[in-house]
Amino acid sequence: MKSKISFFNKTIFLKNVTLYWPIWVVYTLFLLGGLPVNLWFSMQDRYRIKPLTETQMLMELSEAIQPSYYICVIACAVVIAGMALFSYLYRSQSANMIHSLPVDRRELFGTNVISGLVFLIVPQIFTFVLTILVCLDAGIPQVEYVGMWLLIAMVTAFISFAFVTFCAFFTGQLVALPVYVIILNALAYAVNALVQMIVELFGYGVCAVGLLAEEILIWFAPIVCYLSKVTISYQTDASGRITGLSVDGIACILIYFIIAVVLYVAAYFVYRRRRIESAGDLITVGILKPIFRWGVGSLAGFYITIFFSVLFTQIGFAFSYAGFVIGLLFFGAVFYFVADMFVRKTFRVFKKQNWKGCGIFCIVLLLSLGGVVVYSNVEEKRIPKAEDVDYVGLSMGYYVEYENEDVEKVIDIHEKILENLEEYEELDLSSYDEDVHTQWIYISYCLKDGSTMKRNYRIPYEGEGKEIIDTIEEIEKEPENFLSFLLGSDYEKPQKFGYGQIDMDVCVKTENTDTLRVESISEELTATQGEKLYEAIIADGLAGNLMKYNGYYFGEYEDTTKTELTYCIYLETYISEDKRDDGEYAYNYRNVYFGKDCVNILNAINELELKNLESAEDIYWGEDVLSE
Repeated sequence: MKSKISFFNKTIFLKNVTLYWPIWVVYTLFLLGGLPVNLWFSMQDRYRIKPLTETQMLMELSEAIQPSYYICVIACAVVIAGMALFSYLYRSQSANMIHSLPVDRRELFGTNVISGLVFLIVPQIFTFVLTILVCLDAGIPQVEYVGMWLLIAMVTAFISFAFVTFCAFFTGQLVALPVYVIILNALAYAVNALVQMIVELFGYGVCAVGLLAEEILIWFAPIVCYLSKVTISYQTDASGRITGLSVDGIACILIYFIIAVVLYVAAYFVYRRRRIESAGDLITVGILKPIFRWGVGSLAGFYITIFFSVLFTQIGFAFSYAGFVIGLLFFGAVFYFVADMFVRKTFRVFKKQNWKGCGIFCIVLLLSLGGVVVYSNVEEKRIPKAEDVDYVGLSMGYYVEYENEDVEKVIDIHEKILENLEEYEELDLSSYDEDVHTQWIYISYCLKDGSTMKRNYRIPYEGEGKEIIDTIEEIEKEPENFLSFLLGSDYEKPQKFGYGQIDMDVCVKTENTDTLRVESISEELTATQGEKLYEAIIADGLAGNLMKYNGYYFGEYEDTTKTELTYCIYLETYISEDKRDDGEYAYNYRNVYFGKDCVNILNAINELELKNLESAEDIYWGEDVLSE
């Protein structure tokens, strides 16, 4: 006798396997290409050079089993599998036919979910077995880490298919299913970006990046969260030697696993109440229809209005709050009815009752805008207390960082800007006239609670604006600040050199004549030469000789296009105590430009004994010479 509580039907399962075999075959090929095949070719290439150590083998295996590739492959596979297995729900003929068979919805649901998980997990097990064989053939002893990959892949498949299954029963249209999955992963970021843009539009100078902490936001985007948190990292001993691998993001996996179980249960109960007649409907759950209308109307209304506001401002039209409100109400109402057309599957939506609903929607839209505007106005006048600031960055020509008592310097500048905020805002919104000379100033607070606060201001070269600009220029003219920008804040620490190069044009005499010609030379530097040149760079930086050659010019209207001829020194340096997580040194890559006023660098060049340069006096600075 057939069980009354069966969740599985063998006939339907076999039908799914035989009908949709291309899905799991193609999916298997992607897995094989990503792990055993890729690992085999990688090991073959490395063996041609020399036999690998156990640590090197472990590093090769770690690269092969990193989850990022397989998470993306699984994410695509679960969507395709879900569209195939639940496709009978999206056409009236197939929905009526399959629900008229002697199987209930419990069996249909259970069998299709099991089919999807089998499509995903069996190829993973097959890939696991082949990878073990590749590891044994290559002499890789740490095969237990391939089992680690298998467990991550299986749990990822279980979790991903739960989200797809949940979305599948909320729509009656096949093409809407992948769209729902995308919305599920992107909606939080879209709303957050929208709020940021509104805050920046109505709060002058406010940079709202990080308005909602990334650590909170990312949990509302499962794929993004999984990609960023679930990784495989090295385990090292006290000496920094790699001893094994470990999985990062266990908490993420467990949390989403629990959520997946809840989603499977919720999807089942939604399926139990789903009407067969809903096949072809964009939304099959009644409570979601008004949410869809309001969501589409709100997002489209805000985004399109912001687009036109920015566009008109860029072409010279003054920003208008009234214009923004009118645009928001117009586009919001238009897309409210467009969404309603998709929900009702008819163009006849302009009815009295719908107008009432649209009116309520517009009122809520204005209230939400008002709330964000009030927050923006409060935020644009906010300055943190000095004791709450860990450090603050100030940038006009380049970035300077302050901490401790120096934070007060930036706070004083910020307060002076806010005293004339309305004037600067009017200038920024209404005028991009070339005759109005302005300067951008950037302030970035890093607070002790881990949050950040950023401000961008466009200040004119007149009145109190010029006083603010002059104050910042004096700060940036300090040689120590400029060297920190050019070489890094650790420039005073002992530097070890990995590679260096200097490129120049030199004047040389042609054979048998006194005619000069210009040749380009490129000299590689030894560690000793690099160290000597680095000391000369610091000396010229402290003497104020480097600023004009490295892209920084002082002065209100100075023409930066007419510059002296300059040449580049490229240096790769590292500090012996600074290492990355993999035990390698963290290199600093620096390009330093110099000119004929950099006397310390030129003196050092004379002492370097370069192969193609006898004396710094032979460097070409733009004199009139005959050149080939």
